Amino acid sequence: MAAATPTSLPHSTVQAEWNAMMDRVKEVARVRDHAYGVDALEHGFITLNRHGSDLAKAEEIILCNLLFNPRSRIEDEETVEIVGDWLWNWRRYTPWTCTEQLAPRWTAKTRPNVRMFQYQLAENVRVAL
Repeated sequence: MAAATPTSLPHSTVQAEWNAMMDRVKEVARVRDHAYGVDALEHGFITLNRHGSDLAKAEEIILCNLLFNPRSRIEDEETVEIVGDWLWNWRRYTPWTCTEQLAPRWTAKTRPNVRMFQYQLAENVRVAL
């Protein structure tokens, strides 16, 4: 017999968690742009101004959201953008690792300082989207 699949959380729960996280991020970082509404078919994103932001604290807040699965971080001289997926079931907290990747192929030669990183859970934890 197959294991039961957990019931997805209501949209309002995922949206409320996203809104609360964004409020906390705005306390420590200058947010340039972000996704406003959660959507199972879209990626979530947050674009922060590099200058005038506590990027380490903002990243910590984002990684603690148990209904968000960050995938990548792209940095340039002015901004840091974190992109990920909203989760529709709670995941347990676990530490993350972040490793630098090869420069994105789409990076223009006029922007040589763009760096890309990939997030991964430090432990083998199943993340259901």
